[in-house]
Amino acid sequence: MIVAVISTSPGTTSGGKEATVKLLKIRSDVLWFYMLERVPERRLLVFSEKSMVDLIEKEKKKGRFPLEFEILKVDLPPDLAAKVAESQRIASEEVSPTRKSI
Repeated sequence: MIVAVISTSPGTTSGGKEATVKLLKIRSDVLWFYMLERVPERRLLVFSEKSMVDLIEKEKKKGRFPLEFEILKVDLPPDLAAKVAESQRIASEEVSPTRKSI
């Protein structure tokens, strides 16, 4: 049995900081692996963003992430990558504070 978590989230925020909340989401997803009735032969974390791969690798080196998970970086097809980028742009605008002139 192979089980995977797939994420298109970047490892940094639009402001350049570590994506702490997104990292917590990945950690939450990983907890589900431990609730499986059967232990999978392979546990995969699949990311489309190199920055998230780098963040998870950094966490593993610091002992803050389980070592038994394989990390894979995949490239999305160009049309899908464009849709993901647009979605991320819109989401970033929705949560970014805006300045109103007085």
